[in-house]
Amino acid sequence: MVAKVNGVIEAGSFIGHDIQHWSATGTDLTVAANATAFFDLVETKATIVQIGVLKNAAGATAFATESPSAWTAATLTAAGAPTTTAVTY
Repeated sequence: MVAKVNGVIEAGSFIGHDIQHWSATGTDLTVAANATAFFDLVETKATIVQIGVLKNAAGATAFATESPSAWTAATLTAAGAPTTTAVTY
């Protein structure tokens, strides 16, 4: 559902399910094997709906999953993913 807050559509809203935005750093996701391993891990507990430009280890790769998912930033990072943070608006 699209949520309206104060008469406007809330950032992060998605028709259907809400989405959670994330940022991943510390791993070179321009390397196909790294990106595949990372996104395969994410998909074990969430459905990815958007992937931003893949960045090297110094950059931040943005991605989004349907919300709610079984991941938190801490559990995703602890599972062996790059350092992951939830993006809030």
